[in-house]
Amino acid sequence: MLYDVMQGQTESLPIAGWATSTDYAKSNPAQVAGFQRALMRAQLDVANNEQLVRTMLPTYTKIDARTAATITLGVFPTNLHPNRIQRVADLMREYGEVSAHIDARRFLLPLPATTHTPASPSSSATGTEQVPAS
Repeated sequence: MLYDVMQGQTESLPIAGWATSTDYAKSNPAQVAGFQRALMRAQLDVANNEQLVRTMLPTYTKIDARTAATITLGVFPTNLHPNRIQRVADLMREYGEVSAHIDARRFLLPLPATTHTPASPSSSATGTEQVPAS
């Protein structure tokens, strides 16, 4: 039996993220901004062409090409909206994984100005965002 766990309350739930320390971000702003731009370019690439993901799955996972061609892929957001991340923190609180409310906005670094346009979580995962070449 297979079950799609990314439905209902967990639909489009973020399942991965990146973190750094405050000290590193303050000491290395160019590296952090470059990393953010690279991630956003990759998100845009796969949001606009899911075949890229399907082609890579057999290389980096134990999913064969035939299965990769048929699976339902998640979304690849091209914006960083605090409400999307807050859902994770709220679910952690609801299910007792943390004991106090977490304000996810406190942990988000702003993206370089030209990497995205803010969009609400109800907006499409893709959009007209522009990522500068660097």
